[in-house]
Amino acid sequence: MWCAQVLLLCVLLLFSHFSFTNFERESIADHDCVRNSSYLPCYYNFATTTIFTHKKLKRSYGYSLYYANSYASRQILLQGGDIETNPGPNASDINLKTIKVTPHTVRNSSISLCLVNAQSIRNKTADLVDYVYENKFDLVAITETWLRDIDDAIRVELCPDGYKFVDFPRVRCGGGGIGLLYKNNLRVTTIRSGEEDSFEYSELLVEVSSSRKLRVVIVYRPPYSEHHKISIGTFIRQFSNYMESVILSKEHLLVLGDFNIHLDVSDDADTVKFHDLLESLRLEQHVTKSTHIHGHTLDLVITRKTENIIPFPPRSCSYFSDHTSVHFDIAIKKPPLQTKSISYRKIKAVDIDCFKHELASSVLCYKEPREHSVPEDLDRLVNIYNTTLTSMIDKHAPLTTKTVKARSQVPWYNHDIAAAKRKRRKAERIWRKSKAEDDLLLFKRLKNHVTYISNKARREFYAQFINENGNDQNRLFRATNALLHPKDEVCFPDYSDDTSLANDIGHFFYKKVINIRKELDAVVIDQCDSSRLINDPKFGFNQSLEKFEVLSTDMVSQLIQKSAKKSCALDPMPTSLVVKSLNELLPVITCMINSSLSLGYFPSAWKFTLVDPRLKKTGQPA
Repeated sequence: MWCAQVLLLCVLLLFSHFSFTNFERESIADHDCVRNSSYLPCYYNFATTTIFTHKKLKRSYGYSLYYANSYASRQILLQGGDIETNPGPNASDINLKTIKVTPHTVRNSSISLCLVNAQSIRNKTADLVDYVYENKFDLVAITETWLRDIDDAIRVELCPDGYKFVDFPRVRCGGGGIGLLYKNNLRVTTIRSGEEDSFEYSELLVEVSSSRKLRVVIVYRPPYSEHHKISIGTFIRQFSNYMESVILSKEHLLVLGDFNIHLDVSDDADTVKFHDLLESLRLEQHVTKSTHIHGHTLDLVITRKTENIIPFPPRSCSYFSDHTSVHFDIAIKKPPLQTKSISYRKIKAVDIDCFKHELASSVLCYKEPREHSVPEDLDRLVNIYNTTLTSMIDKHAPLTTKTVKARSQVPWYNHDIAAAKRKRRKAERIWRKSKAEDDLLLFKRLKNHVTYISNKARREFYAQFINENGNDQNRLFRATNALLHPKDEVCFPDYSDDTSLANDIGHFFYKKVINIRKELDAVVIDQCDSSRLINDPKFGFNQSLEKFEVLSTDMVSQLIQKSAKKSCALDPMPTSLVVKSLNELLPVITCMINSSLSLGYFPSAWKFTLVDPRLKKTGQPA
C-alpha cells in the first residue's frame, strides 16, 4: 500500500514536469543563489530516496536575480568557461573633441553683443528687429548702414521698443555708415566719430553701471577697389595712430567691425602686417570662424590681452548680407531691465448716471451759485470746485499704479514668419555642412522669402491699424509721427539729487524770463511807429478796456463744446467727465469765469503750471 502511494506520487510529479535527475538536482541545488528560490519545488529525503513534492508558492513580480535570463543565470554560464563577454570595439580618445559650451546662467547675466555687416539696412529693418528680439541682444554694432541724414523713418523702424539707435552716416559719398543699436537700460555717450582715408570709425562709451564702463570702437574699412585705391599700408598707419589715442583708456576696450582683411589666411601679407600691429599694441583678436560667404574671416572682435572680458569664442550666425552676424558675450553683468510706474484711471468704467446724481447733490452744486464781489470768496469757490471733483473721481475711478518692466516685442510677428525662419535655418545648416552651390541658392531663396513676408506682415499690421482708427484723427497723427520721426527725449545732465536738478531748471527759466523783460523794456518806440503798429478802427491808441461782458451759460457751454478735450495733470477731473457732467457743472463754471472777469482777479489755485522742457534741436544734450 505504501509503495503504491509513492509510485502514484512519482507519476504525478512526472506529468507536472518537476522530475530531475540526481545530477541536475545536485548541480542546481548546490548553488547558494537558487537554494531557497520560490521557483523550485521542495524536496524531502526519506532515507536514501529523494522524493519530490510540488508546493505552490506565490511568485514575486519584482526584479529578482533568480529568474531565467537574469544576472544569476549569466554568471553561471560565465563561470563554466565555455563563453565570454564581447568586449566591443577598442575605445580611443583620437576622435574625441572638447566643446566649450557657454553656461546658460552666464549667457543670461552677461552683456550680449552682435556685429552685423548690413550692406544697406534700408530694406532689412524688419529682419533685423525680429533678429534682435529673438536673441535679446544688449548691443548691436552695424557696419555699412547706407543711411543718410534724411532717413529718419528708417531709423524709427530700426529702433524698436526698449532700444535706442545712434548712427554716423558717411559724409563724403554714399554707402558706408556705422550704427549702434542698444537697450535703453544702458547709457551710451558718443566720444567721437570720423572718417580717415582708409577707414571710418565711431567711438562710444557704454556705461553699464557707475563703476563698469566699456569703450566701444566700431570700424569699417572698405576693401581696395577701383573707387577706393587705399592700400593696406595706409590703413595700418592710420589705424595705428588712432589706436594709440585710445589704447590707454581706463575703461575696458572693445574694437569690432568689418576690416576686410583675410585673417584666416595666415601667410597673407596683409594678415601678417595686421597681426604685427595687434602684437605691438598688445591686442588680441577673438574671431576664429569664417564670417564671409566665401569662407574668409573679415569681421573681427579685438580686446586687450590683459583683459579677459570675452570668455568664449565669438560665433558666426545668420547672414544679413554676404557677411554673417557675429555673436559674443562680454564678461560684464548686464543691468536689470528698466522699470516704470504707470498710473491710470478707468474712466470708461464710470457709471455716468450715478456719477452725475452724486455730483448734483454735492456741496458744489446743490444750490445756485452767485457772482462774488471779493477775491477771497472766489478763491473759496474754486477750492470747493477742485476738492469736490477730486473726491468724486477718486471714488468712482480711483488712481491705480503698477510697475512694469520695459520688454520689447514685434507686434506684427506671426506663425508664418516663424515657420519661414525655421525653414531658412534648416537650409542654412545644410549649406554650412555641404558647401554645395545648390544648397547655397536654396538658402538665399528662403532668406529672401523671410524678408518678404516680414515686410508684408508689417505693412498689413499698419494698414489694419489705419482702417480700425480711420475716425480717430488723434491716434492716426500720433502713429504717423511715431513712424516718421524719432522720439524726442530730454537728456538731463547727471544729477544725484532730483531736487537740485528741478531748482536749477527753474532758475534757468527764471533768468530767461528776466532777460526777455529787460530786452522789452529797453526797446524804444516813437509816436510815429506806435501809430502804425496800432491801427484799430474801433479802439484807439488811448482807449482802455474797463470791463468785460458777462457770459451766459449758453456761451460758456458753446466754448467748452468747441474746445479740445485735453486734460492736464493739475486738473481736478479729466475733461471728458467734465463735458459729460456739463449740465451739473455749467452754473458753477460760469460763475467762476464771470467773477474772475468782474474782479480782475485770477484765483490762486489756477496759478500753478507744469513745465515740460523741450529742446529746440533734438538729439543734443541739455
